Amino acid sequence: MCGFSALRCPYDNHVPQPSYPDAGASTAHVRLMARVARMYYERDLTQQQIADQLGLSQARVSRLLKEAGERGIVRSVVVVPDGVHTD
Repeated sequence: MCGFSALRCPYDNHVPQPSYPDAGASTAHVRLMARVARMYYERDLTQQQIADQLGLSQARVSRLLKEAGERGIVRSVVVVPDGVHTD
C-alpha cells in the first residue's frame, strides 16, 4: 500500500471494505450509523438537527459519525487536479 488510510489509493487495487455487524455492532446500530451519516453528509443537516429529528443527543450523533468513519461506512476522497502538487 502507498500510505493512504481508509481511502482508495490510486496506486493499488485495495479498497477497504466496511466492517459490519460481525465486527461488534448490531444490525440496528449499523443501520442507525448509516442513517445518521446520510442525513449529515447527503442532506447537510447539522448534528443538532439530526439529534432533534431522531430523539438522540448531539453527542451521540457525533459518536455515530465518528464510528461510521472508523468502520468505513463513511469515506473521504481528496482529488488533486493534474499538475497540482501539494508537497
